[in-house]
Amino acid sequence: MKELFKNTTTYTKQEYQKFLDFHEKKFQSSYNVYTLFISFLLLLCAGFQIAYRNLTLFFIFLLLFICFIAYRIFHPLYIVKKQVKEKKVSPSATNTFLFYNNYLKVYNQKGESQLSYFKLHRIYETKYYFYLYLDHTYAFWVSKAGFENDAAKDFGVFIKGKMKGKYRRVKSLKVKRK
Repeated sequence: MKELFKNTTTYTKQEYQKFLDFHEKKFQSSYNVYTLFISFLLLLCAGFQIAYRNLTLFFIFLLLFICFIAYRIFHPLYIVKKQVKEKKVSPSATNTFLFYNNYLKVYNQKGESQLSYFKLHRIYETKYYFYLYLDHTYAFWVSKAGFENDAAKDFGVFIKGKMKGKYRRVKSLKVKRK
């Protein structure tokens, strides 16, 4: 099969931090809404049990609520943050991406991977990157500067056509630095 695009992206600690900032900003609100929704349901169920004078189920729902909130507070918000903190992510890795018509290949120091486009969960395009999410917590990011022959615009058109409904162009997200 003919190679359509080639990209080499080097990840540095600063690039990881940019990705983490993007990821947190993009998914923080849905994470919070989900937490509030489940908490509300658990408290509503506990309230109904008080109204029905069923203290056993009331304490079960209350315990579930406390465990859920504790899990959401003490568990790392995203596995990505945990991987960076545990140094499972190399601070200066280089990925080479080869894009073909039906799949992409990723080469790095760990070896080679081949992925079909339909396995990608979502793609976000920002000013400097394409974030290729495999699920809600794991993504490859492809630097626009890493394309050969300044092909970033052409790649954007290509990937948008391949990933209809999964592709999103994101304006710059304002991130508060800690």
